Amino acid sequence: MQNILKNKMYMAIAISVIILILILVFFLVKRNKNRELQLQEQLTNSEVIPTVDSNVRVKLTEADKRGELILTVSDAPSGTTAIEYQLTYDAISREEGGSAVPRGVIGKCIQQLSSRNTWSCQQPNSGEAIVLGTCSSGTCVYDNITGDINVQLKFVGSYGERIYEKDFKI
Repeated sequence: MQNILKNKMYMAIAISVIILILILVFFLVKRNKNRELQLQEQLTNSEVIPTVDSNVRVKLTEADKRGELILTVSDAPSGTTAIEYQLTYDAISREEGGSAVPRGVIGKCIQQLSSRNTWSCQQPNSGEAIVLGTCSSGTCVYDNITGDINVQLKFVGSYGERIYEKDFKI
């Protein structure tokens, strides 16, 4: 009789453990599904900015001084009120033992008075060519660029926002 009671007790413990495991698995699966739904909702809600039409012409050329660039945008979409730029590139670092490090510069473009659809992108606060490096007290130290320069432009106007991106070899 004592053996029967022991067996029933072990059986009750085993069934309780199995039920607890099933409840735990149920809640873990439900929690993962909720996370997946939240992630999917975040991806659905994230704003995708469309690209600008192919009529836009972007020109990136070296300026008179080595290490400086001139960025011009022509045939900007009608209704454009602002253009922002971001140039990113890799440069050989003097401080990092000669390894390539990511660098970049950001700024705004200015609409040319002579043409409503032409914009000149300049160094922030100076109105001069874009410097790829650092300047202080009139002395500039230019980056030793390795590889292409990635140009990203954000157009803002009556049409909303549009983006442009292209790699340039200088």
